[in-house]
Amino acid sequence: MIVDVTPADLQLSRIAAQAAAQTIKQNLKNFEREKFYEKFQNKEGELLKAKVIRVQGETVILDIEQTAVVLTPEGQIPLRIYEPGEEIFVFLHRISKDKSGIVLEITQSNEDFIVAILKKIVPEFADGTVTIEKIARVPGKRTKIIVSSNDEKVDPVGVMVGHRGDRINTVLSLLDGEKIDYIEYVEDQEALLRLCLKPAQIDTVTIQEHRATVTMADDQKPLAIGKGASNIKLAGKLTGLRIEII
Repeated sequence: MIVDVTPADLQLSRIAAQAAAQTIKQNLKNFEREKFYEKFQNKEGELLKAKVIRVQGETVILDIEQTAVVLTPEGQIPLRIYEPGEEIFVFLHRISKDKSGIVLEITQSNEDFIVAILKKIVPEFADGTVTIEKIARVPGKRTKIIVSSNDEKVDPVGVMVGHRGDRINTVLSLLDGEKIDYIEYVEDQEALLRLCLKPAQIDTVTIQEHRATVTMADDQKPLAIGKGASNIKLAGKLTGLRIEII
């Protein structure tokens, strides 16, 4: 049933018509903003599946649930090439409102991204059987993770790696070749430092306050330092020690 509700004495000027149209557009925009906010407000701290739409300079434009979202250079994995059409995962760090609209802060470059991936892949980590004690990352190069288990029957490193390496291979495929080292937690600081500096073979370790002096054969020093000094930097972050290799 169609009912004409137009007032008989309606007189709209051009300015009034433009004002009415503008009001309607603004209300629709506000409605869309609220719907967008409702869609993502409960997804903070989660992985979101995204599709690369295009790359504009250093910025990557993604499609996340039919919404265009910007992945800034700071949130990207360094030196990674993002190809239009490829599907990736990003970590939703925060959703907020400002005068310009709704802002999704997404990233692939921090430790939280790694943790979120592991929660999806490793059930023992998701249910709390295995715990991440510390994690340190140089995005695009290497991540080191200290893990422990509250069940003596569960090997924390083993469950992270998976049967025949299936779990760690899945993680590596999402990180575009970034390496991951799992280290089982030990209380002894020297033993922990030796584990964190692997694959290098260490001769002696001397720890005084927050400084560690480490000796090793010359051919082991490049392994201890790592590409771009990534290995020694991560070991220092995990142990809280300033490491000197001699």
